[in-house]
Amino acid sequence: MAQPIIDHVARVGASYGLKVREPGCNPNVVIIFTDEAPNLAKALVAAEPEAFRVRWTRQLDRGSIALSRFQEMDAPVRWWHVSIPVLGWNGKAAIALPGRGGAPLVPGEGRVNRGRPVSDQFNKVIIIVDVNRVEGIMLPQLADYLALVTLAQIDPESDMQRYDTVLNVFNNPGAVAGLSEWDRAYLAALYEAHPERIDRADQATGVTNRLRREEQRLAATAPD
Repeated sequence: MAQPIIDHVARVGASYGLKVREPGCNPNVVIIFTDEAPNLAKALVAAEPEAFRVRWTRQLDRGSIALSRFQEMDAPVRWWHVSIPVLGWNGKAAIALPGRGGAPLVPGEGRVNRGRPVSDQFNKVIIIVDVNRVEGIMLPQLADYLALVTLAQIDPESDMQRYDTVLNVFNNPGAVAGLSEWDRAYLAALYEAHPERIDRADQATGVTNRLRREEQRLAATAPD
């Protein structure tokens, strides 16, 4: 079952401009299926805490409270994302990383990034699927769900009932076929938004405006 899910997540990502490397690469997305999800989450965090929290900054993950919820929550699927700012011109880290030397050297500018576009990219995504909690969900539905929570850092405690989204598949599997038009519009807005690091409110506004334009387009083309 692993390969169809891997292929599907890769296809969805590629459709929004993400570069998917060939087999044998060093993966930064890991999806684990287990019948011991809470215990596995706790064991992973205990064994590799630096994989989940970048302790010298609070800007690259959702924080210690969210990490506690990741370990303790009772959910069919749980996820954790860590991002990193990168230089737009070469894709390399724009900050100093432990064990990897000092700050990046920009030719002609020294160890500064002034005037260089810097964007946040996912450094790693860790997803744990509780096989005991996904019974009754069709594989295409689950693959679409996993694709969405891989490509977007979604608050797992958000109430999505009022939206037409695959995130509701566990609440009402019969009413959710897979990625909805809303899901696809959201991902398109997210990845088409200005890539440089900007104020969070400005970024949210940019994504929201793109979503509204897409909703208007869909409404205008819908059959009477």
